[in-house]
Amino acid sequence: MTNPMKLNSWMTALLAAGFALTSTGCTVTFTSDAAPTSSPVIANAANPTAALPTSADVTGTWQITEAKGIDGTTYTGQVDIQSLGDVYRLTWDSSIGSYKGIGFLVEDQLFVGSGTDVEEYGVGVYRIQPDGTLEGQWTLPSSEGQVGTETATKSGIGLTGTYQVQGVNPNNEGDYEGTLEIQQTGDTYQLSWEVGSDVYTGVGLRSGDWLAVSWGEPGSFGVMAFAIADNTMSGRWAVPDETQLGVENLAR
Repeated sequence: MTNPMKLNSWMTALLAAGFALTSTGCTVTFTSDAAPTSSPVIANAANPTAALPTSADVTGTWQITEAKGIDGTTYTGQVDIQSLGDVYRLTWDSSIGSYKGIGFLVEDQLFVGSGTDVEEYGVGVYRIQPDGTLEGQWTLPSSEGQVGTETATKSGIGLTGTYQVQGVNPNNEGDYEGTLEIQQTGDTYQLSWEVGSDVYTGVGLRSGDWLAVSWGEPGSFGVMAFAIADNTMSGRWAVPDETQLGVENLAR
C-alpha cells in the first residue's frame, strides 16, 4: 500500500494545479478464490488473448504543448514514452511534479492509466461490442508488460449498468469472476468491480467503441486518452468523482 504521508504531500502539488486525483478503492490481482492482488481489463472478441491492433510509433520524448486541469489551471513539461512488451510506460516531468503511467496503443489512440506511485494503479481498455459485451485487456506496472483479459456482459442496451465479469490475470496467474457497475457522470464514467467480498473503484473515458479505465489507491490515479496524428497527440484525462475533463496535448 502507498505510504499515506508521501501520497498526501504529492497530492498537494497536484491539487494546487487542478490535477486532483480522487477516488476510493485499492489496487489488487484477482485469483480464482476471489482474493485479488491486482485489479481489472481488452482483446479481440474472437481471441481475447490477441494483442490489440497498433499502427503508430509513440516511443520517445514528447513536449506538453497545451495542458489544463479540471479547474482551468495550466501546466507544462514533457513526457517520455517507452515500449514494454505489449504496453507502454510513460514518465511525466512537469511543472506540477513527476508521475508515472502505463498504457495500451490501439490503432491511433493511446489509452493510459496514470498514478502518483509506480505500483499502485492499473489501466484497462475495453472494446464495446455491437451486442454491448465489453472485451478487455488490462495491466499493472508490476506486470512488466504482461496483460490480463476480462469479458463483461449484461442484458439491455447502453454502456451503463451492471455486468457479470470473467477474467484472467497477467501471465495466466489465476482467473476470477464478479460484477462490474458502470455509471456515467458528465463526460466521465465511474466504475466499481466486486469480486467476492472485495470492491475496487475506477474511472473511465469513452472514445468511440473503446472504454479506457484506470483504478488504484484512493487519491492517486487517473485515466487518459490520446488521439495520435503524425507527431502530435491530443489528450483528455479524467479522475474519479469528477464530471469534467482535463486536457493534455503533446508534440515531438
